[in-house]
Parts: sequence; C-alpha cells; structure tokens
Amino acid sequence: MLDEISTTKPIVIFSFDLHSCIVNSYVLKEVCNFTNKTLINGGEIELDPKTGEMTGMIKDLALTSLLKKFPMENFSNCIKTSMHLMTQSGITSVTDMGSVFDLELNWEELRIKRELEKKG
Repeated sequence: MLDEISTTKPIVIFSFDLHSCIVNSYVLKEVCNFTNKTLINGGEIELDPKTGEMTGMIKDLALTSLLKKFPMENFSNCIKTSMHLMTQSGITSVTDMGSVFDLELNWEELRIKRELEKKG
C-alpha cells in the first residue's frame, strides 16, 4: 500500500501505541534488509498468508531492528514537535507506558528525555 506513494524513499508510520508500524518495501529491503525468512525473537514481520510476502507490518521487538537504522536525533526532533503540538492543544502531561525497544535504545531514550527536560 505505501509503495503506491514511494518505492525509493523510506516511509514509516507508527501505530498510536508504538507496538507496531507499517513500512514500504524500500524500508523492508533496503534499510533493514528483511526478507520473508527473517525471524526476530519477540517480534514479527508480518507475512501475507496467501503469498508469503512481507506486508510491511512490523510488530513489537522487530521494531528494534528498524529503529537502530535511524539516528536518535530524528526521534528527539519528533518528541520535541509532538510536545509542542500537544501543549498547543491544551495537553499538559503525557505518560510513557514503557518501551518495546531493547536496553541499548532505552538508555539512548533516557539520554534524550533528560536533554529535553534540561531545555524545558
């Protein structure tokens, strides 16, 4: 479905709960080097039950492989933009229910959160 938009640029759309995302074939094949045989413990790269081809849906710990391919600064910018949009809408607090990502990324997330807190 996302390939109708682009097959030459990465497209990643996260679910609201951040437990899954959908990506285009460029991300699957060029960014993550996933195949329809890729197995990830604690995660899933969804396959079409009829064709066996990847659908683009990535779930739970399989997101770790995807996120490691993108600079953490991108996530910091996303957090800053999201915080700005929320405060403009009157939302004054947000709760993080935890992370589905691995420990290495959690430390990086913590560093970014602390940096954002210092900047106010």
